[in-house]
Parts: sequence; C-alpha cells; structure tokens
Amino acid sequence: MRPHLGLSLALVSLFIPSAATAEEGLFDRIDTSAILDFEAGFELRGDDDLQKFQGTLTPEFEADLGDGWGLTGRVRLRTDPADNLEPGRPNQDNRAPFSRRIFIGDHSEAELRELYAERFIGQTFVRLGKQQIVWGQADGLKVLDVVNPQSFREFVLADFDESRIPLWSATAELPVGPGVLQLLWIPDNTFHDIPEPGATFAFTAPQVVGPLSAPGLPPRPPAAPITVDRPNNLITDSDVGAAYEVFVGGWDVSFNYLFQHRNAPVDRRRIAPDGSIEIARGYERAHVLGGSVANAFGDVTLRGEVVGVLDDFAATRTGDGVAEAPTLDYVVGLDWRGLPDTLVSGQFFQNVFFDSSDALIRDRVQNNASLLVSRDFLGRRLQLETLWVQSLDSGDGFVSPEARFQLTSNIWLRAGGDFFYGSSNGLFGQFNEADRFTVGFQISL
Repeated sequence: MRPHLGLSLALVSLFIPSAATAEEGLFDRIDTSAILDFEAGFELRGDDDLQKFQGTLTPEFEADLGDGWGLTGRVRLRTDPADNLEPGRPNQDNRAPFSRRIFIGDHSEAELRELYAERFIGQTFVRLGKQQIVWGQADGLKVLDVVNPQSFREFVLADFDESRIPLWSATAELPVGPGVLQLLWIPDNTFHDIPEPGATFAFTAPQVVGPLSAPGLPPRPPAAPITVDRPNNLITDSDVGAAYEVFVGGWDVSFNYLFQHRNAPVDRRRIAPDGSIEIARGYERAHVLGGSVANAFGDVTLRGEVVGVLDDFAATRTGDGVAEAPTLDYVVGLDWRGLPDTLVSGQFFQNVFFDSSDALIRDRVQNNASLLVSRDFLGRRLQLETLWVQSLDSGDGFVSPEARFQLTSNIWLRAGGDFFYGSSNGLFGQFNEADRFTVGFQISL
C-alpha cells in the first residue's frame, strides 16, 4: 500500500472505535455500488482528433458501524489512453502527500475521493474524514463554493462534484437559535490542480498566467520553471471556517466565513541565477466573508451569492507580476419553471478588484452572464440541456449543449459538445482550439 493512502485510512480509523466492538460483523452491514462511466471527446479544430477517451470506475460503499456511526467511502479509478488532458504524470506539488493521486503508468490513476465517518452526538452532526464541503449553488462558474479546491483538468466543463477536490476535514453542524451553525477544520493543505503546459486546457490568457515580458525583467518563456512553496503544517496552516444558515421571512439565508490559504496559486516572477526568469508559486492566507440568499415566488426563484476576500491577488505587467487588493465577487440568478419539465436559469456575475493600478492585466471590474435551459421528455427518460457562459466585457464565452437518454433503469447514454469563441487572450477564448464533440454512457452497477 502506498504510504499516503495508508496514512489516509489510518486517520479515519481513529474516529471509528465502535467498529471493533460491534456485535454483528462489519461486512454484514455494508451496502456497495459502483458507477462505470465512459466518454470520448473529438476535437473539431485542434491538432489532436481524439481529445479524450476516458473510462472511469467509481466503487462506493456505505457501512453501519454500530453505536450510531456510519462510514462512507468512494474511490475513482480513471484511465485515458488519449492522454491529452494531463499528459504523462502531472506534478502534485499543490497537494498534501496524503491527498495525492496514485498514477498507474502515464494513462491511468487511482484516487480516494471520499472516506468519512459520521454520526449525531446529541443534537450535533459530526463528519470526520475526506469529504466535499459545498457552499453556494451557482451554475457554470463558482462564487461561494470556495472551500474545496478544483481540478481544472477540463477547465470548468466537468461537473462540480467530479472536479471538486475532496479534503481531509472535520465538520460539525448544530442548532443555534432558529438556524444551523456549521463549523469547519481543514488540516489538508491541498490546492487547485492547474494543467501544465502542453495539456489541452493549460491556461495561456495573460490575466491568468501573467505577461510574457515585464519592465526590468527578461522575457518569460511559456514553460518557465516553477518552484512551489506549499504550506505543510497540519496545525498552524489549517483552514477554519463557519457558516450559519437560517430561514427568515421566506428567505433561505447563509452567512459564511473562512480563514484559508487561497486555493488559487500566486505566481511571482523573479530572476534566476543564470539570468533567466522563473516563477515562485505560493499560496497566501486570506479572510473570506460571504453569504447567500434564495426565495421562491411561484414559478420563479431568486437567488444570490456574494464573497469578499480581504487580501486577493491579480497579475500585473510590472514588478514581480502580482498586485494585492481586496476583491468582491457576486452572482444574482433567476430560475423559472413556468413550463412542465422545464428550467430556464439566468445568472449575472460580477467581480471587482479594488486596485486602480494601470499595471493590472485584467479589467478592474469583470462581468459575466450565463443562461441554462433544460427540458425533460418521455417521462424524464430524455433530457436536453444547454449552458451558455458569456463575458460581457471581452465578448468571449462558451456553449455546452448535451442530450441524455435513459436506455434502461441503470444505463444512460449521452452526446454533447463544448464550443468556445472569442479572443485568445480571454478567459474562455483561450481555449478556441479545444472545441469538442462528446459521446458517452454511464452504467450504475
């Protein structure tokens, strides 16, 4: 067994002492299942005709350990012979040793996705182990969902449940007044998975990676060497947070706070001893405050999320390549269900970086919009859905239509595509060459 996987299992075993003394054998009280998923992606404009040829097996189990304890586990086994989304064996310096994937050759991997024990202790619900902590419910782009890091292996195209990176965490939910208070402790110093140069969805937009040159510095090659300084102390570098959810006057309201190392890396340019430019990558502490609201008015649901970061960073053309300032990020959404089996959802996103420097590469205020339209047919056996995300500033964006058909009770077929447009310097337009048509299936076992 790999050391980091063994440590992961040992950590969870500390929280389930009742398992060894249960009167009934553990394996008599386990429910198992699995999901087999396959998807092929065919590029329309890039150099590689086959962008992905991915098979995924996700076995799961739920066990009743007695004394009120339950245990849930999920592993993801994934192979992709096309090897374009993450060529070879990607670097994992962004991940804590006990949260890393296990690579099997250059095309396959295994990852422990969830392993947590949970139970009620009095009126407090406790969950201990590797898990996802979901805040917010925006479509397409994230605002309040800032706790877990994300894999950008397929940019923002993958389902959030699959792209979100689970963390070893301890959570507790307890009633306080009219609402519920959630407390978080996260000793897992794992951050965003950023595709390396050469990957299909490797970032190239200047607002993300910075300029190729800057005053006083030599030109930066596209694949400049990166040195990573990742926080690694389980105690002093832990993230902590809290969320309070309450229902007031017809509104679902939450107040959220997180003291975390931000999941997005901060890349500073510096001159190496040989005179070339290199990147020093670090992860900065920040206070994150936010909240959400939602209310239904007949067929219409109004919802919103807001996040303020007291110390955030953006790429600049000068100096070490970054500027520090507060940011405000929010989304307002309207969901309409006025037709049978139909959802129309529109969202407006705005991000404000409170720095007036002329050296900023990004716009100080960024505006995006999205439209999601879905419709069910044939008693929900056929589902059609399209997501459109558009930058209101630079004009770039993407459209992702998909059709899903339930062939049998446990088999779904699907076909769709992801189509980018706009300037190659834009957040979405940088992937103009990654347009694709996809086909796949999913079998519940």
